[in-house]
Amino acid sequence: MPEDLLKKRKSAFTLAEVLITLGIIGIVAAMTLPAFIHSYNNFVYTVKLKKAVSFLEQRFTYIMASEMADSLEDTSLFQSITWAQCEEGHYPADYGCETFFNELNKALGAKEFLPTEDLKTYMLDGRDDNNSKGHYYLILPDGSAINHYFRFWKKSRGVPLYENIADETTGDYMLQGYFRFDINGTAKPNKYGRDIFWFDLTSTGHLVPKGSMKYSMFNNHDDSGYWKKNNSCGPSKHTTGDGCGARVIENGWDMDY
Repeated sequence: MPEDLLKKRKSAFTLAEVLITLGIIGIVAAMTLPAFIHSYNNFVYTVKLKKAVSFLEQRFTYIMASEMADSLEDTSLFQSITWAQCEEGHYPADYGCETFFNELNKALGAKEFLPTEDLKTYMLDGRDDNNSKGHYYLILPDGSAINHYFRFWKKSRGVPLYENIADETTGDYMLQGYFRFDINGTAKPNKYGRDIFWFDLTSTGHLVPKGSMKYSMFNNHDDSGYWKKNNSCGPSKHTTGDGCGARVIENGWDMDY
């Protein structure tokens, strides 16, 4: 046998060595892949959330600008509310809310969707939250949705204790409405803190996430509603997740949980 051929044979891997190497690679992949998938999904959720907040704030700002109004309550959209408020229970035509919801859908480019099958939502820790069967969703052009927890007021609402304070951390805003937003529409996981987030809508068209200090000071009059002070997105095992929008935004658009 030629000497150079013998050397080539000696330098080759045996079948056992190849199998051992593949086994090690498989073990490492099994250990690291779940973490990679989790990080990637969090990145996707964050990108969608940022896009959704930007879109909604732009649309509500445009509604004001198109009528040269200083606040949403001065626009024809909100003045079309016949009584004090319109909410999901009034959709699409109860309590004089038909015109408002029709115009809101046009302004947002939304289409209504009424789930006929069980569509469960969950808290961040996996506990059941609700079943959306029979409740309306407002599906936006990108597939995201304002889901069945929403309410809009004809007149903006303020808290007298804070309405003259101009500090961004105090809750100095006038409330025009609130809604729960699902960046995946009706697609899974339908879970708070992953694809479902809660926002206040201010009279100037800005969104204030539930769980933020600003939200807490407005709604609770103290810091008890701040996500670091409760289980809305903190380290507790029983984390609801409904304050996680504030955590993501506060961390520079980073879903670090």
